[in-house]
Amino acid sequence: ASGGDATALVNELRTLRDATPLGSVSESDLLDERGRELYCEWWRRNDMIRFGQYTRQWEFKSDTETGNATRNLFPIPLPQLLANPNLVQNPGY
Repeated sequence: ASGGDATALVNELRTLRDATPLGSVSESDLLDERGRELYCEWWRRNDMIRFGQYTRQWEFKSDTETGNATRNLFPIPLPQLLANPNLVQNPGY
């Protein structure tokens, strides 16, 4: 499920930021680059879910949450649940 080779696009950004261009870009490199480029955009959680990294263990993460796929979804806000009786809260919330 690839959208093609992102190396040229990543290197274009790296050149603008005075960083050394990469010879090739792996999925891990792409996740890292997006983390650096979008660090103020609050998009990291979405990217980690997209790349299958959100449920892995990392520093400050509770052992009980490692591998907990229910955290890939946000909870549905209570006002929305109350306004629409057809909605059911996402599992784990």
